[in-house]
Amino acid sequence: MESRLDRVSANHGLHYNCAQSVACAYTDLVNADHLTVYRLAEGLGGGLGNQKGTCGALLGACAVVGLGNSDGNLEQPASKQSTGAVTARICDRFEEAVGSTICGAIKGDGTSEPLMSCHDCMLCAARILEEEFFSGR
Repeated sequence: MESRLDRVSANHGLHYNCAQSVACAYTDLVNADHLTVYRLAEGLGGGLGNQKGTCGALLGACAVVGLGNSDGNLEQPASKQSTGAVTARICDRFEEAVGSTICGAIKGDGTSEPLMSCHDCMLCAARILEEEFFSGR
């Protein structure tokens, strides 16, 4: 698979939020409608609704896993465990690479020492997504 890091950056340049920038870079690979994913991820940016909670870039990556891995079986879902496992690995690796999964901490709120820029968080989340979910597909 060709890396989508340039798409993530281009999306951000089009004023997509961090979650939209990551999630929308992979819509074609998970057979998802770009506009629907864009709309869904709109409230995830800025640490979940600009509350500086869980990093939007990380949330966007996790949304892609759900879109690409869910079996969509409403009555007897068999994919929840595997989706959760991939998502957990992505979250763990992101925290290890960045130092936190919390937007406010990453931005350095209260310390004036950011752990990583938003742009670099998006690229980090995308790289980990590619390695953990798309590698070998």
